[in-house]
Amino acid sequence: MASGVSPSAAQIANDWFFQRGDGGSPEVFTEVPEVSEVIPGAAEAPDIDVTHLRSDGSETKPGKSTFATFTANMNYIAGNAVQAAMETEAPSSTYRNYRVMDPTNAFGFQYALAIATFNRAGFVVNGKIQATASFKQSGKPTKIGAA
Repeated sequence: MASGVSPSAAQIANDWFFQRGDGGSPEVFTEVPEVSEVIPGAAEAPDIDVTHLRSDGSETKPGKSTFATFTANMNYIAGNAVQAAMETEAPSSTYRNYRVMDPTNAFGFQYALAIATFNRAGFVVNGKIQATASFKQSGKPTKIGAA
């Protein structure tokens, strides 16, 4: 390492996990097994053209935020109750809480998500069967704990 350069403080994704809430009070979260990738949807606001005859040039104002599709990729586990419940629920307009949590389960992010699709793929020789769940996201994620 070069002199004066500090080591990286990057967060490593290993051992983080994805949880599904049951909607109860208090809410209980259960891990979705063997998730290999979580891709949260990023917020995006469309530009609204507000140009008028006396404008010096084009004028825009930001519209309301929308979120891109949230995706979770996992190894398909036949007969797993959590994955089966997700598949049964798809497609859904019912939002439930999901969490992405660090290995200590003390820090993470909570999302309000509704399952849009649940799909299996990867039926190939010497390959694994994967499932991909895509979700519609409502609102910004909530940070859990401090990091």
